[in-house]
Amino acid sequence: MIRYLWMIGLAAGLGACTLFDSGSVTRTDLDLNRRLWAAQNLANYRMTYTVQCFCPAAARGPFTVTVVDGQMRSVEPVPGGDELALYAVYTVEGLFQLVEDAYARGAARVEVTYHPDLGYPTRVFIDDDARAVDEELGIEVTALFIPEAG
Repeated sequence: MIRYLWMIGLAAGLGACTLFDSGSVTRTDLDLNRRLWAAQNLANYRMTYTVQCFCPAAARGPFTVTVVDGQMRSVEPVPGGDELALYAVYTVEGLFQLVEDAYARGAARVEVTYHPDLGYPTRVFIDDDARAVDEELGIEVTALFIPEAG
């Protein structure tokens, strides 16, 4: 009997795991990490990310966004990725805004993991309505390249 209850407890615990590490999930963490990112003063970078959603494959990427002087200059599918569909293209600041907007509208679940040194969101998961199906949005930044100055 004890073994059976232990197995039920283990299954319940594993069932609570999610694709995304819950990481820092508060507005305070958002503000702190946004300031950490801003302190890096990085106006030029390339970021590669994928999207997890109930949406056309072309909207899931992976995509590489190039930012120059703080402005998005280009977005391209990664070689081997699907043809580009511009449903939602994100820069680092765009990811921060996405999280802020989710908090503002009272999303049922917001999970964010931030880069420990640079502060940018590396994983975002938003579920606007816990009762609805297929409206969740997940984004995972798989690479951030910062060109050398010079």
